Amino acid sequence: MKRIFTPWRKDYMAGERSPGCFLCTAAAAPVAQWPELLVVHRDASRLIMLNKFPYTTGHILLAPIAHAATPAVADAAQAASFGRAQ
Repeated sequence: MKRIFTPWRKDYMAGERSPGCFLCTAAAAPVAQWPELLVVHRDASRLIMLNKFPYTTGHILLAPIAHAATPAVADAAQAASFGRAQ
């Protein structure tokens, strides 16, 4: 497998992190903070965000609001919100 090296991300990766889960922070943020957190959409079951450093144009992140260890353990409602039948 070829490793993709992106030197412009080094400062970001080595920088300080906010405590806690960035997805939970974005999901709980008021709409006025969405642009700075790169949130595109949030509803009761999912969060859609832009990737801060995308590898390709249009790369987005979809995440369930409820935490789950893996996508395979998502309940039927969570799976349906992402367009996947269970």
